[in-house]
Amino acid sequence: MNDKPLVDIDLDKNPLGVLILLPYIVFVLLTFGLMIWYIRDAARNAALETALKVIWALAIMQFSILAMPVYWFLYVWREATPRTSAGALRDTSPLEQV
Repeated sequence: MNDKPLVDIDLDKNPLGVLILLPYIVFVLLTFGLMIWYIRDAARNAALETALKVIWALAIMQFSILAMPVYWFLYVWREATPRTSAGALRDTSPLEQV
């Protein structure tokens, strides 16, 4: 059995290895966190039917870098009616707030 590690960074020979690896780790963690947020938002989006929620969740998991900007453009940035944290639609009429 080969006991050699998958990634072998010897800091004595290559001190810049950490500078190369650290941004990659940050990018991966950021992407994973955004995936969780987008899937959670799609699941709570009252404007989407159940089938579309599943399709968006699968698209975000499989094609995250491509699917997240498209979802953001279609459902977050251009959102016509604000949602509460539970995902239900709420009325934001300025006349009823007086």
